[in-house]
Amino acid sequence: MKIAVYAICKNENKHIARWVNSMDEADSIYVTDTGSDDDSIEKLKNLNVNVQSIKLNRFRFDDARNASLNFVPNNFDVCVCTDLDEVFLPGWRAEVENEFAKQQNLHRLHYKFVTSVNHDGTDGQCFYNIKIHKRHGYKWKHPVHEIVEYIGLDKENIAVNENIKLYHYPDISKPREYLNLLEIGVKEDPTPRNLHYLCREYWYLKKWEDCIKAGLAHLNTIGKGWLEEYPVSMRYIATAYKELGNYYQSEKYLIKAIELIPNRREPYIELSILYKLINKNILSKWALDSAAKIKEKHGNYIHEGWAWNNSFIN
Repeated sequence: MKIAVYAICKNENKHIARWVNSMDEADSIYVTDTGSDDDSIEKLKNLNVNVQSIKLNRFRFDDARNASLNFVPNNFDVCVCTDLDEVFLPGWRAEVENEFAKQQNLHRLHYKFVTSVNHDGTDGQCFYNIKIHKRHGYKWKHPVHEIVEYIGLDKENIAVNENIKLYHYPDISKPREYLNLLEIGVKEDPTPRNLHYLCREYWYLKKWEDCIKAGLAHLNTIGKGWLEEYPVSMRYIATAYKELGNYYQSEKYLIKAIELIPNRREPYIELSILYKLINKNILSKWALDSAAKIKEKHGNYIHEGWAWNNSFIN
């Protein structure tokens, strides 16, 4: 089996040595540089990485990743897409080979993606990622928060491997440049997923009125999108209302989030914090006790590492 790692790059020189060391279990590594003005390209080539440079008139993540995927030669069997600020636990290649050997018609492999680490060294927020796939039959879509979509003719077969872990160590010094791309994405394709991510981006940027507007647009699609994302948009709406001083509406949307999916800690904890703020201490304790009764983490990106931090519960 021939396995390739592929990625896009722009000014990632500080991550390159660590990333290549982690990805070196692959047969070859292919990187598409989208305009670095540091020494990233030189560093990559010195580590025997195959590098191509492209210039996009208007940068979009889907266009960049499709160019990167197309850079991988056709004779590879499996492709692994990562970013340069991500690191695999050693032994990932053997796990990939075993999964594809067990199922001859396997198309894609899901694995654990850890986006934060707790102070005690345990995994914080984690969910299943979907970027290990067969070389052919896939295409990236969406200008940001892009996904690799199966475009093959037969039914896609997917396996899950709990032993493969990819850790994300984001460079917080790099500016987020997602808002314009998200607004383009919603204009092109106003899917529930894109509306949810736009709501989240406004929440990140503390654009509270816009956050509420995008969140309500997302809630208007209930029944059409992924159920797990709706309570999260409700939480973002609740935060926006709290920051605007409207505690009644903030409480309302946190309760809606709990009613929609009761077995999630996050809205209970945020409701406890809200009740503490407005001096409803008995209700605050009730909400925190309710969160503590939820013992099972869920395996998707909705899971927040802080909700399992004992300092909230004890």
